[in-house]
Amino acid sequence: MVASLTAEFRENPRPLWTRDGKHVLATRYSLGHAVAQWTEDGANRATISLAGFSDQYRYLQFIALSPGEKRAAIIVDDFKKMLLADTSGDPWTVTDMVPDDFAYVSGPAWVDDQHLIFTGSRQAQQPKGLWSLDTRARVVTEAFLWLRASAGLLHYRARAAGSTKELLRT
Repeated sequence: MVASLTAEFRENPRPLWTRDGKHVLATRYSLGHAVAQWTEDGANRATISLAGFSDQYRYLQFIALSPGEKRAAIIVDDFKKMLLADTSGDPWTVTDMVPDDFAYVSGPAWVDDQHLIFTGSRQAQQPKGLWSLDTRARVVTEAFLWLRASAGLLHYRARAAGSTKELLRT
Protein backbone atom coordinates (compact mmCIF):
# COMPACT_ATOMS: atom_id res chain seq x y z
CA MET A 1 0.00 0.00 0.00
CA VAL A 2 2.65 2.55 0.96
CA ALA A 3 4.66 1.86 -2.19
CA SER A 4 1.69 2.35 -4.52
CA LEU A 5 0.48 5.46 -2.70
CA THR A 6 3.96 6.99 -2.79
CA ALA A 7 4.32 6.27 -6.51
CA GLU A 8 0.98 7.89 -7.31
CA PHE A 9 1.46 10.81 -4.94
CA ARG A 10 5.14 11.44 -5.55
CA GLU A 11 4.76 15.23 -5.65
CA ASN A 12 3.47 15.53 -2.05
CA PRO A 13 3.76 12.22 -0.19
CA ARG A 14 2.35 13.02 3.26
CA PRO A 15 -0.14 10.21 3.87
CA LEU A 16 -2.21 10.00 7.05
CA TRP A 17 -3.86 6.85 8.39
CA THR A 18 -7.26 7.21 10.05
CA ARG A 19 -7.38 6.15 13.72
CA ASP A 20 -9.18 2.91 12.92
CA GLY A 21 -6.57 2.01 10.28
CA LYS A 22 -9.21 1.49 7.60
CA HIS A 23 -8.34 4.47 5.39
CA VAL A 24 -5.36 6.51 4.23
CA LEU A 25 -5.67 10.21 3.36
CA ALA A 26 -3.23 12.20 1.24
CA THR A 27 -2.99 15.45 -0.67
CA ARG A 28 -1.83 16.04 -4.21
CA TYR A 29 -1.34 19.39 -5.89
CA SER A 30 -3.17 18.26 -9.02
CA LEU A 31 -6.29 17.47 -6.95
CA GLY A 32 -6.70 21.15 -6.16
CA HIS A 33 -9.07 21.68 -3.25
CA ALA A 34 -9.55 18.01 -2.46
CA VAL A 35 -8.10 15.13 -0.44
CA ALA A 36 -7.65 11.57 -1.69
CA GLN A 37 -8.80 8.70 0.50
CA TRP A 38 -7.98 5.00 0.03
CA THR A 39 -9.20 1.89 1.75
CA GLU A 40 -6.57 0.14 3.87
CA ASP A 41 -5.66 -2.25 1.04
CA GLY A 42 -5.19 0.62 -1.40
CA ALA A 43 -7.82 -0.78 -3.75
CA ASN A 44 -10.50 1.91 -3.59
CA ARG A 45 -9.75 5.61 -3.93
CA ALA A 46 -12.23 8.41 -3.38
CA THR A 47 -11.73 12.14 -3.73
CA ILE A 48 -13.12 14.33 -0.95
CA SER A 49 -13.64 17.96 -1.96
CA LEU A 50 -13.23 20.94 0.34
CA ALA A 51 -15.88 23.66 0.32
CA GLY A 52 -15.23 27.19 1.56
CA PHE A 53 -12.37 29.72 1.50
CA SER A 54 -11.37 28.34 -1.93
CA ASP A 55 -10.28 31.75 -3.22
CA GLN A 56 -7.74 32.10 -0.36
CA TYR A 57 -5.44 29.13 -1.01
CA ARG A 58 -4.14 27.01 -3.86
CA TYR A 59 -2.39 23.88 -2.53
CA LEU A 60 -2.99 21.50 0.34
CA GLN A 61 0.24 20.52 2.08
CA PHE A 62 -0.44 18.52 5.24
CA ILE A 63 -3.50 17.09 7.04
CA ALA A 64 -4.07 16.44 10.75
CA LEU A 65 -7.32 14.90 12.01
CA SER A 66 -8.79 15.60 15.44
CA PRO A 67 -9.03 12.62 17.83
CA GLY A 68 -12.72 12.16 17.00
CA GLU A 69 -11.91 12.66 13.28
CA LYS A 70 -14.68 15.27 13.16
CA ARG A 71 -12.29 18.09 12.27
CA ALA A 72 -9.15 18.58 10.23
CA ALA A 73 -6.34 21.11 10.26
CA ILE A 74 -4.82 21.43 6.79
CA ILE A 75 -1.64 23.39 6.11
CA VAL A 76 -1.86 25.24 2.79
CA ASP A 77 0.36 26.88 0.18
CA ASP A 78 3.53 28.40 1.64
CA PHE A 79 3.01 27.19 5.25
CA LYS A 80 1.62 30.51 6.53
CA LYS A 81 -1.98 29.42 7.10
CA MET A 82 -4.03 26.37 7.92
CA LEU A 83 -7.62 25.54 7.13
CA LEU A 84 -9.95 24.21 9.79
CA ALA A 85 -12.56 21.88 8.32
CA ASP A 86 -15.58 19.91 9.46
CA THR A 87 -15.02 16.37 8.12
CA SER A 88 -18.50 14.96 8.76
CA GLY A 89 -19.60 15.06 5.13
CA ASP A 90 -18.45 15.13 1.54
CA PRO A 91 -17.37 17.77 0.79
CA TRP A 92 -15.48 18.68 3.95
CA THR A 93 -16.62 22.15 5.00
CA VAL A 94 -13.83 24.64 5.64
CA THR A 95 -14.94 26.75 8.59
CA ASP A 96 -11.90 28.96 9.14
CA MET A 97 -8.40 29.90 8.00
CA VAL A 98 -5.96 30.52 10.86
CA PRO A 99 -3.76 31.92 12.38
CA ASP A 100 -3.91 35.55 11.36
CA ASP A 101 -0.40 36.81 11.99
CA PHE A 102 2.16 34.04 11.41
CA ALA A 103 5.00 33.89 8.89
CA TYR A 104 5.23 30.09 9.22
CA VAL A 105 3.00 27.27 10.55
CA SER A 106 3.47 23.51 10.39
CA GLY A 107 2.94 20.21 12.18
CA PRO A 108 -0.54 20.69 13.64
CA ALA A 109 -1.56 18.05 16.18
CA TRP A 110 -5.00 17.98 17.78
CA VAL A 111 -5.30 17.71 21.56
CA ASP A 112 -9.08 17.27 21.35
CA ASP A 113 -11.77 18.33 18.85
CA GLN A 114 -11.35 22.00 19.84
CA HIS A 115 -7.65 22.55 20.63
CA LEU A 116 -4.53 21.94 18.63
CA ILE A 117 -0.84 22.64 18.93
CA PHE A 118 1.47 23.56 16.06
CA THR A 119 4.96 24.83 15.37
CA GLY A 120 5.20 28.33 14.03
CA SER A 121 6.88 31.68 13.87
CA ARG A 122 5.35 35.15 13.83
CA GLN A 123 8.32 36.60 11.92
CA ALA A 124 10.11 35.22 8.87
CA GLN A 125 13.56 33.73 9.50
CA GLN A 126 12.92 33.55 13.25
CA PRO A 127 13.13 30.39 15.38
CA LYS A 128 9.98 28.29 15.39
CA GLY A 129 8.05 27.93 18.62
CA LEU A 130 5.25 25.72 19.90
CA TRP A 131 1.81 27.32 19.87
CA SER A 132 -1.64 26.35 21.11
CA LEU A 133 -4.83 27.24 19.24
CA ASP A 134 -8.35 27.22 20.65
CA THR A 135 -10.18 26.78 17.36
CA ARG A 136 -13.55 27.97 18.63
CA ALA A 137 -12.32 31.13 20.34
CA ARG A 138 -9.58 31.67 17.67
CA VAL A 139 -7.08 32.32 20.47
CA VAL A 140 -3.42 31.50 19.84
CA THR A 141 -1.05 31.29 22.81
CA GLU A 142 2.58 30.36 23.13
CA ALA A 143 2.92 26.88 24.61
CA PHE A 144 5.70 24.73 25.96
CA LEU A 145 6.20 21.03 26.59
CA TRP A 146 7.70 19.19 29.48
CA LEU A 147 7.98 15.55 30.34
CA ARG A 148 7.06 14.40 33.81
CA ALA A 149 9.05 11.18 33.81
CA SER A 150 7.82 9.84 37.13
CA ALA A 151 4.23 9.61 35.90
CA GLY A 152 5.21 8.98 32.28
CA LEU A 153 2.96 11.78 31.06
CA LEU A 154 3.64 14.31 28.34
CA HIS A 155 1.90 17.60 29.08
CA TYR A 156 1.58 20.96 27.46
CA ARG A 157 0.51 24.20 29.04
CA ALA A 158 -0.60 27.37 27.32
CA ARG A 159 1.25 30.15 29.11
CA ALA A 160 -1.49 32.71 28.79
CA ALA A 161 -4.32 30.39 29.77
CA GLY A 162 -2.41 28.57 32.50
CA SER A 163 -4.27 25.33 31.85
CA THR A 164 -2.70 21.89 31.67
CA LYS A 165 -3.88 19.15 29.31
CA GLU A 166 -2.72 15.57 29.11
CA LEU A 167 -1.47 14.70 25.62
CA LEU A 168 0.06 11.29 25.82
CA ARG A 169 0.49 8.49 28.28
CA THR A 170 3.70 6.54 27.80
